[in-house]
Amino acid sequence: MCTYTKIKNALLGFLIITLSSAINAETYTEPATIKGVTLGAGYVRVRLHQMLDEGEFSPSEAECNAKSYYAIDTSSESGRLFYSTILSAKLTEAKISVQLHGCFQNGSNFYPKINHVYFCENKFCG
Repeated sequence: MCTYTKIKNALLGFLIITLSSAINAETYTEPATIKGVTLGAGYVRVRLHQMLDEGEFSPSEAECNAKSYYAIDTSSESGRLFYSTILSAKLTEAKISVQLHGCFQNGSNFYPKINHVYFCENKFCG
């Protein structure tokens, strides 16, 4: 295999990995207190005092059409744990940061989906 082909293949591989990482990237919020929580059948909506602006979402949440709340899918054990952490933070007025990935659908609304809750004062508990 010639050098040109090796370089071309290496660059192609790099681009594929880079683009797939960007597509699957998550979004993280800054630590904030919880402004509101609503309960629905199989999901919980969470509103922080400091919500993300439209341009701050990664591609996996950019397509969500209802960004005024973040959603937790409570059909799983991890979702129920996220919800209990949210309730605890709401009651104690503690700051949380959340990791968002993808959208949770409820009817025609697609909310950014919470898939990790940081129960601490600093982003990523650092």
